[in-house]
Amino acid sequence: MNRGALEGALEAPFGGIGDTEFYPTLYEKAARLAYGICQAHAYQDGNKRLSWLSAVVFLAANGVVIEVDQDEAAHVILAVAAGECTPEQLTLWFVDCTSAALLPTTTRA
Repeated sequence: MNRGALEGALEAPFGGIGDTEFYPTLYEKAARLAYGICQAHAYQDGNKRLSWLSAVVFLAANGVVIEVDQDEAAHVILAVAAGECTPEQLTLWFVDCTSAALLPTTTRA
């Protein structure tokens, strides 16, 4: 395991300067989390699965449910791993395939 790569990927979504967050929305944070873990290759195996699961759990912890079938999710995460999907595109995809179970007022890490 590359601990530094994993820690960097886990911290990136919550970065900012002063009171200004680089990724202020839940969707941007989830996308940066998934993208970062997928691209960091912290583990020898399972990085794509971990990136997907991390985003799903992060969004669920903040009241957002992903509504997408397994094949579409796999296609998108494979595109992220291949460098064919940017964090911005992933953010938009999360917005398109989620529904707010309740309106989150704060972000839970």
